[in-house]
Amino acid sequence: MIKIDIIISHSHLDLDGLASMIVAKKLYPNASLVFAGNVNENVHTLVGLYQDYLNIYKAKEINIDKVKKMIIVDTSGKNRIGKFKKILNKENVEIIIYDHHNQDEHSIITQNKFLSETGANTTFLLRIALEKIKELNFTEYEATILMMGIYEDTGSLSYSSTTPEDIKMAAYLLENNANLEIVNQYISKALKKDQVELFLKLIEAGEIIEFSVDSIFVGKYNNDSFVDGLDVVANKIKDIEGTNGVFILIGNDKNSYIIGRSSSLNIRVDDILSEFNGGGHSNAGSAVIKQENFEEIYKKLKKVILKNVKIEKLARDIMQYPVKTVFSDVKIKEVYKIMLRFGYSGIPIMENENLVGMISRKDIDKAISHGFSNAPVKAYMSGELITITQNTPLEKMKKLMIENEIGRLPILDENSNLIGIVTRSDILRNLYEIRKKTDKKNKKFEDNIKTVLKNRMKEDVLQLLLKIREVSEVRKEKVYIVGGIVRDLLLGIENFDLDIVVEGNGMNFAKELGEKLNAKKVVLHSKFRTGVVIVDEKLKIDVASSRVEYYEYPTSLPVVEYGNIKQDLYRRDFTINAMAIEIDYNKFGRLIDYFKGYSDLKNGKIRILHNFSFVEDPTRIIRGIRFAVRYNFEFDAETKRFAKLSVEEGFLKRLTWKRVKYEIELILNEKNPKKAIYMLEEYGVLKAIHKSIKLTKKTEVAFKNLEKYKEYITKLNLKQWIVYFLVLLEDLNSEELTNIFFKFHFPNKFIEKYKFGKIKREKIIDELKSSEKKSKIYNSLKKLSGDLILLLLITVDSEKEENKILEYINEIRNIKPLIMGKDLIKLGYKPNENFKNILNISFMYQLDNQELCKEELLQYIKNLNIFL
Repeated sequence: MIKIDIIISHSHLDLDGLASMIVAKKLYPNASLVFAGNVNENVHTLVGLYQDYLNIYKAKEINIDKVKKMIIVDTSGKNRIGKFKKILNKENVEIIIYDHHNQDEHSIITQNKFLSETGANTTFLLRIALEKIKELNFTEYEATILMMGIYEDTGSLSYSSTTPEDIKMAAYLLENNANLEIVNQYISKALKKDQVELFLKLIEAGEIIEFSVDSIFVGKYNNDSFVDGLDVVANKIKDIEGTNGVFILIGNDKNSYIIGRSSSLNIRVDDILSEFNGGGHSNAGSAVIKQENFEEIYKKLKKVILKNVKIEKLARDIMQYPVKTVFSDVKIKEVYKIMLRFGYSGIPIMENENLVGMISRKDIDKAISHGFSNAPVKAYMSGELITITQNTPLEKMKKLMIENEIGRLPILDENSNLIGIVTRSDILRNLYEIRKKTDKKNKKFEDNIKTVLKNRMKEDVLQLLLKIREVSEVRKEKVYIVGGIVRDLLLGIENFDLDIVVEGNGMNFAKELGEKLNAKKVVLHSKFRTGVVIVDEKLKIDVASSRVEYYEYPTSLPVVEYGNIKQDLYRRDFTINAMAIEIDYNKFGRLIDYFKGYSDLKNGKIRILHNFSFVEDPTRIIRGIRFAVRYNFEFDAETKRFAKLSVEEGFLKRLTWKRVKYEIELILNEKNPKKAIYMLEEYGVLKAIHKSIKLTKKTEVAFKNLEKYKEYITKLNLKQWIVYFLVLLEDLNSEELTNIFFKFHFPNKFIEKYKFGKIKREKIIDELKSSEKKSKIYNSLKKLSGDLILLLLITVDSEKEENKILEYINEIRNIKPLIMGKDLIKLGYKPNENFKNILNISFMYQLDNQELCKEELLQYIKNLNIFL
């Protein structure tokens, strides 16, 4: 039996499906084009004209037993491919799918499934063909049909699901002679006589479901015969009625057909029709229902629409809270400082706890320019307020701002208390943040975050998060895990420092959480509005109220006030650390990422959140270098520029050295301190610590040797950061060393030991040169601290002396004396001032004669008559 390859699409084939089949034929030239079932009117008319060129077979002409490969385009639905569904259960038949629709439980499962989020499936396949076929050619009629496919599924490139790729491919087809005049004949069609009759009956019997902004026409027509071109009728009704969506049910109890069209972000046709095992995408789709009561289908359709249509966002969904306000008697110049500090363009004015006005940054600037800095703000505020409630829809808020030419809408509760504010930026962000394709990506991404929580967190920690969620539900407060744990979870790095932020009272939350967990102890810090829940000896949870910080002057410590999660994240150092994962009752596992931190994480970028970040806290420069070294990231161009500028302007020198020392400790304790040091040099940080600290050839050799002997830091029980720091100070004189040690608050004992070692270093090396015995090596090095011994090892320029130092570290210093004071007493010695000398002589002899046993060593002492 001769085997064949076939290319099919969905039943009720549309132009995008047909165009996808034509492109697939370029990729699989030996495959035959086959209709899986019925086709819509546009396709029927088109194929009638171009059949000689297209050569498409009907399903009944194909023997499914002969099929060895089936390429399916523009659908993954097993219920949408007619009789070819039977092939899915056959062995040795290769199934390949190219689709741009959402996947569900009715989707075909195959290893060779290629999915896209383009507006048209034709776009997806055309891009693949261009990548795989070097000399891809289309005839004028092929290019025109492909353009029809793209135009049909993107609403002539106007639907919100349209992607840049759709536009690129449309441009490519235009360049390759696609005829738009012919395209428009099929895309924008007049109704035929039977379609006009159906149109009028649907308009007469249909109904419009109104939502806050969107409206949907829903109509039905109980009829035994199918009317071609139902999609044309649906689009015409949508245009005439002025609705955002339309759903039409036509048929009877035996066979019914639903078609849906939408031009709104809130009306997802594919989600609605999936309830009827239908298919499609966000803007268009269809479903076939068999052997169900027609009227019951219609009732269900309306219920499904009401359940699935996204209600427009309300003020409570996007408002900022708590609201920063000022009293009416505050001076203009003070209000200016507050607005500058928080980056506000306007601020509400209060009087006796009542909202009495609003003032913009523009009005503040005018007042100051006219010399009214000391005037009370109430003199220049706007007292005519436009306010809203929590339930005001987004579209109404937008309209109020445009009509009244204002940039802020205060939100009042039923008692006229100010509970939030919506700004022009909030409106714009929410209008543009949602697109159909990003909705799918976000849902998928949110599912991935939940998976990350489950897979990368220990089970006991995950259970802990669920307990936190329970407390949040009781208190009706939003809760987030924040900081490094979020960053490291996304990177797949273990980090169990559990920091949570509560949009509410963090201290009270900590107390309730402690009770819920039967915690060992709960420590509260009212000054910082934080709490620590000490679950047991190994686990503690830091709980904080979401807050906003501002700096009274550059390099000062921050002043803290209550804020929301966005404000809390905005106060952080870098975008990769300014993410949170919501773990409350509302949206457990949702990533909060206002500042594109996840994108920077994927791209390996360290980026500050605002231009004054390093001015406010210059230690962030050192911290940023630490993260860059740890994760092998790099500063983005602007962050790099601001970091260098802040160091040049001397902001690091204005810090307390205690804060600088803390950051230096952390960065030099990283796994790659050498790289960190070279970055500190590049950004001018070393010079800011002391002008004489420089990286020279000598320090380069020392660092190279230190990498070679890094294991000895642990062997000698040393602190890594101190060793690397001391290497940096190698070329400094005594006065410069004293200055740095003093600034960094090194203990006097350490300073004295280090100075002693540095002064004696040359003498010690000379001694080592003449020391062949272990006792001599021991005496030369025993007075040096571990830091100085390691420094000596990495700076000595003689291999012979290097080996002696290694011998001391690895062997000599670990040898224990065989003879102790009690042994001398047993020999008849009376404790006196000579004991120490006798023991020392004994130990030196032992070092040089290690083959001796204790008894032989005691005999040696007996023979030293001078000590009797």
